[in-house]
Parts: sequence; structure tokens; C-alpha cells
Amino acid sequence: MALLELDRFGSLVVAELARLRLEAAGIDSVIFDSGVTRLGLGIAVGGIRLMVEEQDRPQALRVLSEPGVQVPQEPDESPTDPHRPPSPWQ
Repeated sequence: MALLELDRFGSLVVAELARLRLEAAGIDSVIFDSGVTRLGLGIAVGGIRLMVEEQDRPQALRVLSEPGVQVPQEPDESPTDPHRPPSPWQ
């Protein structure tokens, strides 16, 4: 199956929280580009990507948009991409 980008984060902690929330709902996900934060390049390269399988994407979006414990990103940590839909975590 193909992996699709679900969201991007400026913080590895926030990306992990989203991944764990998906895991709790039975949805497998993978974090890409987490190493760039160690180099201080997280936002410069577009942020940390949370990936899910194509067939899981609609359910994953619903899970992350449900009320619950959410850690918002700092405004200056939000990657700017006019073609990307708004994050349910913002």
C-alpha cells in the first residue's frame, strides 16, 4: 500500500502525540523526517511528516479532529504550504 502524508508538524513531540493517538485507534502510522529537528532544519525542510496508508487516511483525519487532549503547535512552528489543507491540530 502507498503511504500518504496526513499532516506536518514543527515539533517531534506533537508529531509523536498524533502518532500515538492514531495507534490507540488502531491506525498504523509512521513519522518521516524526524531527524531534521536534531539539525535545526525542521521548518526549513517543511516539517516532520506523519504518514498513513492510503486506505486509513479518512479515518485518521477523523480521529485527529475528534475532541481530546491536543497540543497545539506554536504559530512560528507551522509549516507554510498554501496547497496543504489546514491541520486539525491547529
